[in-house]
Amino acid sequence: MSHTKATVLLAGLAMGLGGTAIAQTQSSSLDQARAYAAETRSDAQRATLNQGGAGGPEVFGRVQFQYNVTLIDDAGPGGEDFANGFQLRRTRLGAKGSVESIKYYIQGDFSSSNGNFSLLDAFLTIPVPGMEDEASFTIGQFKLPFLHEESMSSDRQLAVDRSFINDAFSQGRSQGIMFNYAGNEGDDYRVQVAFSDGFQTANTRFDNAMEADFSIGGRFDYKVSGGWKDFEDFTAGPSQEQALRFGGAIFYQSGDGTYAVGGATNELDLLSITVDGQWEQNGISVYGAFMLQDFDDGTTDDTSFGVLVQAGYRFDENNEVFGRFEYLFEDNSAIEDFIALTLGYNHYVFGNHNAKFTADVTFVLETVADTRFAGGSPSKGLLPDSGDPQIIFRTQYQLAF
Repeated sequence: MSHTKATVLLAGLAMGLGGTAIAQTQSSSLDQARAYAAETRSDAQRATLNQGGAGGPEVFGRVQFQYNVTLIDDAGPGGEDFANGFQLRRTRLGAKGSVESIKYYIQGDFSSSNGNFSLLDAFLTIPVPGMEDEASFTIGQFKLPFLHEESMSSDRQLAVDRSFINDAFSQGRSQGIMFNYAGNEGDDYRVQVAFSDGFQTANTRFDNAMEADFSIGGRFDYKVSGGWKDFEDFTAGPSQEQALRFGGAIFYQSGDGTYAVGGATNELDLLSITVDGQWEQNGISVYGAFMLQDFDDGTTDDTSFGVLVQAGYRFDENNEVFGRFEYLFEDNSAIEDFIALTLGYNHYVFGNHNAKFTADVTFVLETVADTRFAGGSPSKGLLPDSGDPQIIFRTQYQLAF
């Protein structure tokens, strides 16, 4: 008899005995028997799940609860100059684990505007035969390896949220296949190359008009000092030794009109390039990035440049101050530059990102009416205006589990 069958048989026997005990005991014994039967059933289910080398699933998630205030000097006709309120910026739930050497990762998010649950990530990581500890393939839906800020988890950012220009150049999620070379533990470089449906194409079918006909790109990172784990967030511990990293990425995608539902795919040639660097030591963290994007959809040909610089000082295990400057320049003369300055404070309740309070204030130094953000970015507190700067106050309590 197999281990699984034996376990299930014992579980059935235990539940039967539990049922007999229930019929013969008083109320307190009834509760104990039910608890014992439930625990035995759970053990049997776990034994069945773990057949075949399965590990997990491990459930994880995060909640980011915010109170935001946005001040606009001139919101336009019929507009208000003050908006405030609470929001659940992110409410996420996922599971990860492995079956033998193949890892899986699935994550979804409850919308902050209507509460609907939608898929974010769903991918497998498969080791390359003969290079199991050094290289792997990722298949499914995942974030493309372009902007380092976007690739870093939202619960490990320095400010309440990622920068505005991150959204302007962001790769988002896509469906495809990616080669990852992480090398051995002591190696100082990492390489990722992805063939996909293109930027910002999450949850699309293969015949969707938004998908690129061809999209390929990759990222290279080189570590001068420190460990790779030092670069998984934007903060440095008070006694952290020096960690220095440089990286860059390039992606190209093209859409020239292959079949799609209702017509053809959107015509779009998109070239995206970025370089970035990160330095941390003794509570001081500095990050900088430069972005370039050339956009041609057949009617508009525009080149955009972005610069981001941010720094933080963690003066003890639980407290940190930070600042961020971002600048977006458009080659298109009809679109104005975007400039923003953010100052803020973090309190790490347990000394890590699991429970964290963040407060920041952002000064948008130019009107957004004639920028790429003319429609605002409401989830981040940026609202449409008609000619004057904005001030955005944000507070957030985060719990990651």
